[in-house]
Amino acid sequence: MNKVLFRFLIFILVVMAIISAIREVNWFKLFQIEEVSLDLEKKIGDEIWNSMKITEPMDSSVARIEFVNSVKNKICLSNHFDTASIKVHLVNRDIINAFAMPGGHLVVYTGLFKKCKSAEQLAGIMGHEIAHIQEKHVTKKLIKEVGLSVLVAITGGNVEGVKAVIEHLSSVAYDRKLEKEADLKSIEYLDAANINPVGLAEFMEELDKMDGELPEELGWFSTHPESKERAKYIRTKVNSINKKYPPLNSNWDSFKN
Repeated sequence: MNKVLFRFLIFILVVMAIISAIREVNWFKLFQIEEVSLDLEKKIGDEIWNSMKITEPMDSSVARIEFVNSVKNKICLSNHFDTASIKVHLVNRDIINAFAMPGGHLVVYTGLFKKCKSAEQLAGIMGHEIAHIQEKHVTKKLIKEVGLSVLVAITGGNVEGVKAVIEHLSSVAYDRKLEKEADLKSIEYLDAANINPVGLAEFMEELDKMDGELPEELGWFSTHPESKERAKYIRTKVNSINKKYPPLNSNWDSFKN
């Protein structure tokens, strides 16, 4: 009996050691996912957006569309990104949300125009989501949490897979480390574009004020938690830059209608 128990314990220890070793493997590097990710991301992102745009109402406001594209272009040109690599889609729904998708797609809901008190606040959000794209957070997160097989199936027209990924991207948070990285990158991008990055901190503070009276469509409220803490380190970083910025748009209220 003791021999059987001993062998069983040895078996368990070996299994645990194997599992531990597997967790340490850099699967991205092993399977060269990083090298093919640009092509994979484009196929996945295009498939997701083609599905999404059929059901989502697109905003027709020329002023708002021109504004989000001008912010995108400012950020891209000032930080040496290809402007064509980021595609902004403005969805006409009163959801306070924006999220990045694979392949450089950035979805912005018009509810943000009503919630943001300045053009700089929306620019801060866009910079944050662009950082998720540039730092490869989006695809890495999906491979880790949804699975590479699901993503590959999406490129073959798997409708259920597409729906699952859209839900995941729009309602599930990144971990704290990636959120902080995107916050700090947003500051860097906006500063280079001569846009005041304090707007991101101001928006976080607005979210914190609404704690306890959250809307039905949570958007950024549910996917970007700990707003007060993030606002503090964003302000600290912006203050360390110690720079004056010109107003991004002095007619912001006109975008809300």
